[in-house]
Amino acid sequence: MPFPIRSSVVPISSLVLYLGILACTEGSSDQISAPPDSGSPNPSIWTDLSHLLPSNNGRKLSMAATAVDVDKDQDLDLVVAREFAANRLFINDGLGRFSEPKEPFAGAAFDSEDLVVLDVNNDGWVDVLFVSEDNRNDEFYLGTGPGQFTRAFEWLPPASITNGLAAGDINEDARIEVFLANNGQNTAWTALDERWEPLDILPVQLDVSQSLALGDLDGDGDLDMVVANEDTNRILLLNPDKIYSDAPDRLPLRSSPEETREVVLGDVDSDGDLDIFFANTRLFIPGAIPQNRLLLNEGDGYFTDVTETHLPPDEDRCMTAAFVDLDDDGHLDIITGTIDDLAAVRASEPYRTYLNNGSGMFTEVTTLLPALTTGNGFAIVAAQLDNDATLDLFFGSRGGPDRLLLSQPPENQ
Repeated sequence: MPFPIRSSVVPISSLVLYLGILACTEGSSDQISAPPDSGSPNPSIWTDLSHLLPSNNGRKLSMAATAVDVDKDQDLDLVVAREFAANRLFINDGLGRFSEPKEPFAGAAFDSEDLVVLDVNNDGWVDVLFVSEDNRNDEFYLGTGPGQFTRAFEWLPPASITNGLAAGDINEDARIEVFLANNGQNTAWTALDERWEPLDILPVQLDVSQSLALGDLDGDGDLDMVVANEDTNRILLLNPDKIYSDAPDRLPLRSSPEETREVVLGDVDSDGDLDIFFANTRLFIPGAIPQNRLLLNEGDGYFTDVTETHLPPDEDRCMTAAFVDLDDDGHLDIITGTIDDLAAVRASEPYRTYLNNGSGMFTEVTTLLPALTTGNGFAIVAAQLDNDATLDLFFGSRGGPDRLLLSQPPENQ
């Protein structure tokens, strides 16, 4: 598959891969289109309509989000993981206007860092798994009806200190595995007999992992893994026995420390294989270089670092990224979310956009999004939220308001 999408449920009965890139979140009414020299054949206009989101009063600490139809009404709703606050559910009316049911996730307020949506019991309703970092309180909810959930915490094994999630069917048995990016040994679970059962399929590596991404890196038809860490990132290849092994020769390493917050996969140079983007920062690792990194796949799971020639230089503290075709030219562009203040007091950093020339070379374009679209960007969702066949954007901010940007099709501009 070309790249992972964070806007659909993962049913146990299918072989659909789920991961977060779009895995995969109040503002002005500015309307700004792509500039004439951007090379865009059909630029869309994004309008900041964040007032269509439920009130964001109280703790504004969104960490992750995904778009999924929780009520079977043929539009995409939003599920938002929040840090030390109740996780949120935004129900879409089909036109990109959202309402929020009262305490859809039982009012729990843990340190949620990431989430995955799936259907573990094949009943057709969306189930949600939230993972937690500091207080180690993971949450699992079974969908029981349109936008309705019941706690199933008894399914959960002992929690780790977890920062991220990825999910996919690695052995094609119609059972989805989930992978947890932990501070310490990463872990894997599968749903079995009304419980999440740990799997011993990952190498022993005591890293501080922030993000995971699954995809076929070496062209053999199975789901390999990229692990984004504080310091040394990794590629794990899935062997025929469905066990992951470290492949350090596949990934060029920096000579200086690399503190990565998120990894996303996508075919940026249109050659039919998955390339890697590392969203980098400098928060906890002394001497870390915050420059984001782009690595092109040579077709066999070996990667070449093309950052210097294919990405603009940056000093941002980048916390999230997504591959999105922003200008409707068939090529994956990049959106990044950066932070102004880790304490979530200020939230004035712009969401940055980079356009792809078709061969994987990116140029920053500062006029694609409304000028006041700022925050401490931790979540990016690109999905059709108002059913007009164009991609809309949700930005989740850890501090400051979440933002909703709806686009118009070119014929309506």
